[in-house]
Amino acid sequence: MRLRSWYTVCSLVAAHVASTSGTSEGTLCQGAQCHNNETAALLQLSLDRRAHVDESLRTKRLLANIPAYPAFVLRPTSMQGASERDLTMHVQSVVPVFPPEGEAYMAVIAGHVRSSTSDMVEDAAVDMKCTSPDLPGFSSKVIVSTGNSSCCSWQVVFKCAWPEELRDRPCHSVALVSGGVQLGQYQTCHDPALMKESRFGMAACVTHVYGFGLMMLPQWMEYNVQKGVEHFLVYTTLNETDDKEFAILRPYLDAGMVTLVRLDLKFRDVKDYTRSQAIHMNDCLHRMKGRAEWLLPTIDVDEYLVFNSSERARAMSFPEALREALSRRAPSTDPVHSVTFGRTDFLHPADPYHQLQIDSSSRSSAVPNRRLCPKYLVRPELVDSLFVHWPMGHTPGSKNVLFNARDLIAFHYRLSESEEDMVTDRTLASQSEALGRALATRHGKTWPTLGPSLRALSPMALVQPEPKDEDDEDGEIAAEAARLFGEAALATSPTFIDGAM
Repeated sequence: MRLRSWYTVCSLVAAHVASTSGTSEGTLCQGAQCHNNETAALLQLSLDRRAHVDESLRTKRLLANIPAYPAFVLRPTSMQGASERDLTMHVQSVVPVFPPEGEAYMAVIAGHVRSSTSDMVEDAAVDMKCTSPDLPGFSSKVIVSTGNSSCCSWQVVFKCAWPEELRDRPCHSVALVSGGVQLGQYQTCHDPALMKESRFGMAACVTHVYGFGLMMLPQWMEYNVQKGVEHFLVYTTLNETDDKEFAILRPYLDAGMVTLVRLDLKFRDVKDYTRSQAIHMNDCLHRMKGRAEWLLPTIDVDEYLVFNSSERARAMSFPEALREALSRRAPSTDPVHSVTFGRTDFLHPADPYHQLQIDSSSRSSAVPNRRLCPKYLVRPELVDSLFVHWPMGHTPGSKNVLFNARDLIAFHYRLSESEEDMVTDRTLASQSEALGRALATRHGKTWPTLGPSLRALSPMALVQPEPKDEDDEDGEIAAEAARLFGEAALATSPTFIDGAM
């Protein structure tokens, strides 16, 4: 989604994102007309029963609720007594990970740190251990995962082995200890039964959706389902869109294709969006360890992936097309931890309430558009921390593969007005009829009927006025984007193939 110019061209990479330190009642009156007491009682009973069914389904598919956690302070061992160099770690999520195969562990996901302080974090954490008030005598060494990029801030993940015999326990208490001093104690709860569901070939993280994104959500989800994405881990926040999003998700919840994670964060503005997105993608990564072979961690609801090498590739499922492309482009035995690809811009359709996003065939001639940072697919088992545009911490010896636009590209439906050098591209427009039929089957309505019915859920304009920061000059943004595009390659040591992009 086009949130603002600095986000569009990626200067979000360099921004220091602040870290995380009522239900409406159904009315018995409609307009000036009210029901009599008997009718009102029947209507209220109906509303109560419907609310109970909805809440039961929501609870059944709720994997976890992420509370607001307290921060803790790290002090580098080489700077004992130098309080001015203390590092405040804002804990954003605590995830118990019990993969079907491999070692169980606890992941404490903390807020962003700059590259200039990453060595200090690792130095300060050298003696850290995990203990638990519920497990007398238990102690496990902490391993820190940061990243290997000098260009930006990143999440810090503190990992420690966790007892396998606690797999079926819903709640866990973990304490971080250094030098015999407790730094912080955290409780985390999840539904173990949901973690035992089938392993997926490909899954997607759905970050907080708001405004017109609610309109795009069902068609984006259905497109990905048709392309072989088997499961969606959907993140909601404490705001009014939670119920609206639930209404859209209901057919997928009924089918067991969606699991919910609720974040105790009140969404207010773009800054909250970027903050919650960082939490979502890293929390999702660790919850999908051992559950998904490949993950779409940061693909937005206005971005559609296209395996573009041939008609045959476009007809394949994503997992099939990915395997075929990797066997052709990266045949070495080195494990691949992620696949990176570019994006290109499309106009929104003229009438988005009656047309699907992919009905638009007006595309920028830039393929890929180098003003847009890349996106990626990731193998969760080989990566421990993520940034929006590339993975940060990965298993030594594994590699990133950078696909050219002929192999994989994201069509980004974000433009409200034509730009220079627009061309016609019907690659996805030709699939609109099939997607429309799939949506009608799923929701019981054709899109020309379903779209307008979602209008009340998506009151925000298609493109909002972009706030202008005093220092946010277009020239500076463009220069920053160009620099970061160059450093994107260094961040993951990609294998450039066939001339890359």
